[in-house]
Amino acid sequence: MDHLSRATRRQQTRRRFLKTAAGGGAMFGMGDLIALWGLGPANAAEAVVTPDVVRFGPELEPVVRLIEQTPEEDCAGVMIGQLKNRLPYRQFIAGLYLAAIRAARWHEGMHAFDHNAYVVHSAYRLGLDLPAGEQLLPAFYALLSFKGMQKVYPDKKGMRELTGKLPPAEKAADELRAALEEWDAERAERAVVVLARTRGSAAVLEPLWRYAARTWGFIGHMAILTANSARLLETIGWQHGEPVLRYIVEGFAGWGKEHAGSADVRPYLANLPRAEKAAARLPGNWAEAVANEGLTKDLLAALRDGKGDEACDLAVKHLAEGKAQAGAIWDAVHLAAGELVLSVKPKQGNRPDGNALHANTAANALHYAFRSSTLPDTRLLLTLQALSWMDLYRKSRAKDIPAVTDITALTGKELLQKPEAAINEVLATRTDSPHEAGRLAFALARNNGVEPLLRAARRLLPMKASADPHDIKFPVAIFEDLDLISARWRPHLLAAGVFSFWGTDRPDNARMEQLREAVRRI
Repeated sequence: MDHLSRATRRQQTRRRFLKTAAGGGAMFGMGDLIALWGLGPANAAEAVVTPDVVRFGPELEPVVRLIEQTPEEDCAGVMIGQLKNRLPYRQFIAGLYLAAIRAARWHEGMHAFDHNAYVVHSAYRLGLDLPAGEQLLPAFYALLSFKGMQKVYPDKKGMRELTGKLPPAEKAADELRAALEEWDAERAERAVVVLARTRGSAAVLEPLWRYAARTWGFIGHMAILTANSARLLETIGWQHGEPVLRYIVEGFAGWGKEHAGSADVRPYLANLPRAEKAAARLPGNWAEAVANEGLTKDLLAALRDGKGDEACDLAVKHLAEGKAQAGAIWDAVHLAAGELVLSVKPKQGNRPDGNALHANTAANALHYAFRSSTLPDTRLLLTLQALSWMDLYRKSRAKDIPAVTDITALTGKELLQKPEAAINEVLATRTDSPHEAGRLAFALARNNGVEPLLRAARRLLPMKASADPHDIKFPVAIFEDLDLISARWRPHLLAAGVFSFWGTDRPDNARMEQLREAVRRI
């Protein structure tokens, strides 16, 4: 009887909280965590949705609505209570991601809101590399970022219910390609839903990879969106794939057919026939991650001169003749992205502007797509598009490059102190003297590898990050790129990677500092 009484009280408390949260008047804060830990995982019967908004499954919809409806100042405490009461971490991540997906409808302005969807994968990946007790912090950072954007954009229209007639399963793949070629978003959404219901995940993603690289507009976010979404679906489960895939193809096609002739699409129109023509002539080992310093430097020189087409022709020639493998080209891509960071005049906080850092995030996304695709022509297309996009990034910031820093010619200061002291100096000087910190990081990496500095930097990320999701998204991508580039070039890319995160002299994020101990006790 007493058990039933407690259960009844818990239900009444949760209903009262949801009702108050929906009206914006809840007053729970971090001091109420102990009381909130008595709440059980959200109940499907208590989720209220309007009929014109896409819904998620009965297990996840209540979690999404709890995240959406809880006031910003209370949401972290409420979700700590849910996790304490055995809400699975995967459902928390899934709910957070799907809340961001539902809130951010493409191409209706206010693109900043969409970054809350991009950053969930980055937060999850960062958590995997943090020590026990800190692994949940990045997810709570993403939660606070989402809630902050809700306040900035209170009237953002979210994802709608799917309408219209679905194509037959046997025609869905052709229908998806036709819709994307016609830049018809609603038609593409219907087709990809059928594919999600009738095909395996690899078969659904395969036709999307080439369109992820079609449009550089919005500085490469189509590729970032696709790669981060695909990776996160592997974590939260493909049963949640339909709304995510709809969101992706809406991004591909939502620009409208008039965008087909835009300057940022022209490299795709040139590389598509290049790839289709050359794919049949490629040796069997063309895609291996094998370095070739000469080709890498030649490609970088072409990109410095603004010769993106020539770089693509040179890459195809070496691959087709068996003189080099794809690893040498991807080395050039990652180094070109890093070189832009080192060359562009820093903005506020001694960090380059978004275009320079997005070059690294886009390179990361395109390289993931290359590794995931199974079709030689698509893989070659992605490789060539990565070169072309580095050319576009550089040209977009040409006026902000007072002098080009040749990343392959970097030299580091002599490492006189012990590694621990050098790491502390890098982190302490990063904000005020990023180039000096980069030179020290270069020397540190040559002597001790990249991981010791990354281990220390990762722990700073959730504590030093502002409300801007890029504070997590940028460094997580470039840290992963260090595993993808040839060992010869890792110290060089790490020197650029220093610019992507904040140093120890930056004050901690007060909200995250408040959360740190509470999260450790979950």
